[in-house]
Amino acid sequence: RAPSTELSALIEKLQKDADKVEKYIYDVEQNLNKDVSKINEGKQPLYQDDTNKRILNCLELLTSLDDDAHNAKRLQHPQAEMIEQDMKQLRERVMKLKEDHDRIYHLTRTEGVPSINWGNIMDEKLDNLNNKGFGQDLPTVENEVEEHNIFHSEVEALAPHISNYSDKEYVSGLQMKYNKLLANSSTRQRNLLGLRDYMQRCTNELYWMDQQAEERINYDWSDANLDYPARQRQYENFISKCLESKEATITKLNDDGDALIAAQHPGKNVIEAHMEAVHADWKEYLNLLICEENHLKHMNEYHKFHKEARDTQDLLKRVDTEASQKYNPEFKDVYQMEGLIRELDDQAKAMDLFDERVKALEKRSLQVSPLKYRRETPQKLLPIEALCEFDTDEVNKAFQKLILFVQTIQ
Repeated sequence: RAPSTELSALIEKLQKDADKVEKYIYDVEQNLNKDVSKINEGKQPLYQDDTNKRILNCLELLTSLDDDAHNAKRLQHPQAEMIEQDMKQLRERVMKLKEDHDRIYHLTRTEGVPSINWGNIMDEKLDNLNNKGFGQDLPTVENEVEEHNIFHSEVEALAPHISNYSDKEYVSGLQMKYNKLLANSSTRQRNLLGLRDYMQRCTNELYWMDQQAEERINYDWSDANLDYPARQRQYENFISKCLESKEATITKLNDDGDALIAAQHPGKNVIEAHMEAVHADWKEYLNLLICEENHLKHMNEYHKFHKEARDTQDLLKRVDTEASQKYNPEFKDVYQMEGLIRELDDQAKAMDLFDERVKALEKRSLQVSPLKYRRETPQKLLPIEALCEFDTDEVNKAFQKLILFVQTIQ
């Protein structure tokens, strides 16, 4: 548990420091752009010291981040290589900013020639954008949304600087590059937001189904639970009022996933994986509902049988007591005894009915599920019965849960 705690704390610190570097980069780019405009207008720059300080802070943080990335690899984080790659890209971006800083504040502006090659900057951002993929899980995609929001703001911040120059041909070329960059950035933003929304909805349903399964597995299905009629009402209420709505939600998730794939969403693999997970868990959930229906039926039959058995036992005890008193020869004269003898035929017929009732109970006893073994370990091995269908070719997660819902739980 200790290494796991250490790794979690390390990743949390690494993420916070990386976010700080991203924020510094954004601020430096904004302020460099502002000072370039002032230099081109013949004015004094305002942010030379501030941007230099932020760049130095970035480099200091990156030294710590490199150590953290190395420790993440040592602690066998599954994405250690990706983390190291991200740190490398961050350092490259900071070093590029340092070069821009030195060039902007130490070179003299030439009339009509920009101090920064905006075309190269946009090309680099476009390359960076084209190399971006999509995370496989919701937390990763949420981080990607946040990162791209910063990136998109950086792209939008470039717009005011494109038309600051007298060379119309140069400005026209910049504008074409900028339009392409802005369009691609907007497209990725839409794709990320759509993917995050879809993954969140899938995650919500997967969590709900997992909670439902856990609750049913942990429910007391033994003979000790006498509150099963309330459970029966709850089950019937869900089937009649909620199941159809829940099924519509699952169907819409599947349809929306198909629509995203048909629209050639670049996160197709992630979408398909979530669709398959929802489909598998929904199938399993429907199986659990079948199990629950069978369990409730068995509980009802069990308690009904035992009530009838107790009632029959009480009746036979009462008949035995009455017969003992009625046919006791003591304190009876000859005439009373003759009358009792004449009633023996009727008593014999009544006893035949009692005998049939007992035999019927004996026969039913072989069909009633032994619910007590859901709370007691049987003394010998007993056969088990699956209460719903499952894939016999693959012992999967569904079967592992269904095995808990067998007729006899050991």
